[in-house]
Amino acid sequence: MSAPRIAVLGGGVIGLTTALTLELSGLSSRIVARERLDRLASRLAPAARPPRLASLHAAASVLPHSVDDPRTAALTAASLPLLAALCRPGGPVRRQLHYEVFETPPAAPPYLAALPDLESLDDPAVAAAAPRRRGAAALHGWRFRTFFCDGPRYLVLLAELYRRAGGRFEERALERAALPRVGADLLVDCLGAGSVELFGDPSPPRWLLGRWLRVTAPEAPATRQGGPVSYNYTPTPAVYPVGDPGSAGGTRAGDVYAYPRADGWILGGTREPVELPPGVAGREAIAPPLPGPTRRVDGLELPAAVLDLNMELVRGLTGLDLTGRAVEAGRGLRFTRAAGVRLGTGESGGRPVVHNTGHGGAGFTLSWGSAATAAVLAADLLGRPLRPHAPAGEETLAALATALQEALAAGPAAG
Repeated sequence: MSAPRIAVLGGGVIGLTTALTLELSGLSSRIVARERLDRLASRLAPAARPPRLASLHAAASVLPHSVDDPRTAALTAASLPLLAALCRPGGPVRRQLHYEVFETPPAAPPYLAALPDLESLDDPAVAAAAPRRRGAAALHGWRFRTFFCDGPRYLVLLAELYRRAGGRFEERALERAALPRVGADLLVDCLGAGSVELFGDPSPPRWLLGRWLRVTAPEAPATRQGGPVSYNYTPTPAVYPVGDPGSAGGTRAGDVYAYPRADGWILGGTREPVELPPGVAGREAIAPPLPGPTRRVDGLELPAAVLDLNMELVRGLTGLDLTGRAVEAGRGLRFTRAAGVRLGTGESGGRPVVHNTGHGGAGFTLSWGSAATAAVLAADLLGRPLRPHAPAGEETLAALATALQEALAAGPAAG
């Protein structure tokens, strides 16, 4: 019996991890995409990267922000062993201390159950080391050690590992009319927003606009805890107001964040619900006016807190003064679905399809858990067993294959 032909549609972080997982599982594949995102990541300056290609803009912490799905804890937990297998000195994946800080008591998100080394800011010693705004009455939240993926470098690494595992790339435009000409026995949909056009979607699409800054600075300055550090910080609504879709004209508190990356510190951010007219590249996203004070940096308007509050927090946390450093502004679009991640099966033109899309701002976090689930679904459709393995002499791929066995043992999270 000849090996089944599998086409993974889409070459972002979800497509790359899914295709690599298939190769490591003994199912040969090729990635079909309009462009090689790993090449764009290494060639284009951050602000020049197309807004709709969300993988190019990731900071990227391993936390499932911006996506509402009951499977986030399970998919996050399944992803952690594979990310651990990719941690190498000087590489694009590392573990670092991260703070989730709130000035008012938050509800505990479900993904906390998947995070190791969790400490509460209710402990005064933990709170004393956390980033703090001047005038903040109290701090709440958590700190823990999590994985960080240096987005552009990570995409390049995934593409290289996929090639070494035996994968192939095919660059071609993907449109509904051309889909029957994609030679494959099974299609794996990792297209993000493009999935709606090619396959339809019963869940309404949602777009979130992110505005951010890249500040030229050292990648990992010393901290009181030692090593690199990052945070998400939610002050009061008076300090950082954002529009509240749940109340007409209302506001709630937004969060700012800071992540040290090889090409500078990424300071954010916004998660603005926007409308995106069909057929545009994303730069014409229709966003409501920003509430509260704003600043114009590098030609882009953004909330004042993204610059001012982050500068204060970074200085207090690391001693690093970012004032006067080169600043570049950018924006990217997160595609989400009202029903959460689309991780299941379907058909198109008589061929089976595995859907793995709609991760929003959590693609890097959920990618490996989603990829393992997609591989199980693909194997079931093809009637093939999954046999994690790696080519001889490939130490990193062998570590990934071993971690994949652990993720597969936990069972799929389809739905």
